[in-house]
Amino acid sequence: MCTALLLALVCLHGCDSGESTHSNEPPTNPPPSPPPPPSGETSGLDTRPANTTCLAWDRPSTDDTVSLTRYTNLTFNAPIAMLQAPGDNSRWFVVERTGIVRAFPTSSPTTSSVFIDVSARIVLSGEQGLLGMAFHPNFPQDPRVFLSYSNEDSGRVSRRSVPSTTAQRSTPRPSACC
Repeated sequence: MCTALLLALVCLHGCDSGESTHSNEPPTNPPPSPPPPPSGETSGLDTRPANTTCLAWDRPSTDDTVSLTRYTNLTFNAPIAMLQAPGDNSRWFVVERTGIVRAFPTSSPTTSSVFIDVSARIVLSGEQGLLGMAFHPNFPQDPRVFLSYSNEDSGRVSRRSVPSTTAQRSTPRPSACC
């Protein structure tokens, strides 16, 4: 065994010429330098294009005030997104990093209900958890809801959930995303 190892080392050493393969000398044909910029022409954001159709409102003055009105007294645990299903402005959905998606009506919301709960499937540490949600573009005809979350098995997971839906709640039956 030792003889074979010694023989292999000698053969490998014999393949080396002993000369350095690194050179500190510059290449004989350096790449060409870039062309100079066009003279007298403007490009990029140096000029503003003419725009007669998209007009902004007047610049605010120091006398202007901004006011905020509280929309609801509902509270959420680590909300990361608030969205509506395509073509349905009657409900809002709040995605909580803790793994729960809550729904509430647009008009006069006083309570929220659990729409999806994947809290048992996620890892909640640092920036991990339920990271996002999207409805299928044809929701509710196509009831799929797409979730992105982190778990212990493989880190980040994107799942497609084919929920069995009632009017207010969705129970996910996740399957691996395509």
